[in-house]
Amino acid sequence: MGLNRVDQSMYEYFTDTKNDSFELSAWTYLGWSSRHPTPMRYTEEFIPAESQFSLWGAVEAHRSTILAGINDRGSNPNISPADELSIHKLSYNINYLREFPVQLGLNMLHGDRISSPKDWMTGSEAYAQLFEEQAALGATMLSTRHGDLITQGTRLDTALRNIGKPLFGKIHERYLLDWNMLKTLIEQAEISWRNDPTRGLGGVDLWGVPEQEPSQHALKRGALEVATCSGLPWGDHNGDGVSDTLLLDPARWSVDALRPLLIADNLNIDGAHIELCGEAAWELESLGEMRSATPCGRARLTATTRTRHAIPTTPWRRIGVPSLRPCSRAASPMARPSAPTCGPAWWRS
Repeated sequence: MGLNRVDQSMYEYFTDTKNDSFELSAWTYLGWSSRHPTPMRYTEEFIPAESQFSLWGAVEAHRSTILAGINDRGSNPNISPADELSIHKLSYNINYLREFPVQLGLNMLHGDRISSPKDWMTGSEAYAQLFEEQAALGATMLSTRHGDLITQGTRLDTALRNIGKPLFGKIHERYLLDWNMLKTLIEQAEISWRNDPTRGLGGVDLWGVPEQEPSQHALKRGALEVATCSGLPWGDHNGDGVSDTLLLDPARWSVDALRPLLIADNLNIDGAHIELCGEAAWELESLGEMRSATPCGRARLTATTRTRHAIPTTPWRRIGVPSLRPCSRAASPMARPSAPTCGPAWWRS
């Protein structure tokens, strides 16, 4: 970008420098009779003015690369019009436009180099005004350069008239293709950004509804340790002297109601955090006959696992543990049962 600005500034400087001689001649010779008490002389003033104005309109406007651009750039597919015209204005780069249709599979606007419209026009108008103001001096010339100016103007007119529907149709096709490609690149960049593990979005669409489920979240990380909701240890039920650890894989759960909270947890919104906790309670359903020294009964263990979130909403998911098996009994209900055998998960008095 910096080099482009330098190039553009230098181009403007060269253009201004190039215009100096023409501007001085126009300032000096046009309107001569309205400013001077003596008439314009043929050799001293008229000839320099006629030469300068015709040279500018018929030669410089056509030949100068500063005024009309450089050949073979418009047909080069590696030089886009956006880049080219942001540096060199179209008014000083008409031959880029003349060649540009080649990039679209069309013919050039004209097979020969054409003149800068602005400079051809100013040179021709200055030449015509000179002959209107100094008609007597102009009539003494054996031949004028009107023909040279008309030739360049006709060529320029032919080229500009070739700017029509075929060219604009191809431009429309090109930019529609570029637009579709740009949208594809934007979509790919968005997908890549949304699935970047360092961002925590988990593929969530930024413009979508909040009820989206991230591809990765706190409840989809394999088996998780479940703490007690009360904060107390689970206890040492296997007698190994260490508090038991309960592991649970919640990936099989339906987390539809938790989706906004999962997104908030992934993005750490307001310190959001999600975790699992569990609680359990025994409920006695029936009690065996009390004739046994170790009576057995039927009980149900209900365990609830909850997801706790920093946001003041505590959605939870209930999981059921199968009921305990009844104690084994004698074949006849009237017979005295033998000592029942209760498994380790049975309820005992």
